[in-house]
Amino acid sequence: MKTLHKTLLAFIFLIMPFGVFSQNSNDTVKINFIKTQFARINNNLKSFKKVTKEDILESTEGNEVTLYYDRDTIKKVSAEYMGEMGKDLEEYYFSNKKLIFYYAVKTRYKQPIYLSPGKVLIAAKDEKRYYFNDDTIFLIKLSPKQLVSQSDYKKLSAETRKEAYRLMRLK
Repeated sequence: MKTLHKTLLAFIFLIMPFGVFSQNSNDTVKINFIKTQFARINNNLKSFKKVTKEDILESTEGNEVTLYYDRDTIKKVSAEYMGEMGKDLEEYYFSNKKLIFYYAVKTRYKQPIYLSPGKVLIAAKDEKRYYFNDDTIFLIKLSPKQLVSQSDYKKLSAETRKEAYRLMRLK
């Protein structure tokens, strides 16, 4: 009986890592694909057609939305919103006309920029990274770290896609 238990335990410990590895392996392949596309897009920005627009959202210091196209295919949307007390940057990356990656940085200043021209003191910085596969988020990385429930992934996927496509349609 003891031999059976030991054999069973050994089997479980040997098989369990492979099950976990295969799941992570699939995500690793997706993440590596996204990282490759991210690098390729950013390395080729100068060769892409660049269209700059202004968003209708209010911003005390202005905003700029830049769309990058490889021929007629969208590759990246970059939106920057400046304010007296901070700035927000949002970037959307596409492959085969589908959103594959969202990156956002929210920077908050210690004081309004007009009080310290030339040198801005940063009070806080928050970053978001959403990794997409088939229009759905499969991984979220936040800094500072926060927990996001699996049930929120679907809602965040829809909201992020909606905003990306809104920015693409700006006049």
